[in-house]
Amino acid sequence: MDALGYAWNNLANGQKAYETAQKKGKSFIDLYDQTHIADNVREFLDYFVPRKVMAGHEFILKTCPRVIRKFLRWMREKKLVDFTNDEIQGMCENQLWEDTVRDLGL
Repeated sequence: MDALGYAWNNLANGQKAYETAQKKGKSFIDLYDQTHIADNVREFLDYFVPRKVMAGHEFILKTCPRVIRKFLRWMREKKLVDFTNDEIQGMCENQLWEDTVRDLGL
């Protein structure tokens, strides 16, 4: 699974739509807007970052969520999403992610 897979996980025929768009010379960003980001934050942080990002424990558990929180707040300021601070915090911190990092020995 690659990073592009996350955006179309929640779309019917997402892989096919992406492949069709590529044939037409469109890029990934032409298919998906900001509404797909929030739905995939947890999966990105829980699965992708601990398994695919070559970085240490501190980066994975502290820097990554901090950057994602700032990004979501920026999106809120631009009125691209409508999240409270508690919702943003909840998306960026959870026990599953910490357990995954520990289980992987990072």
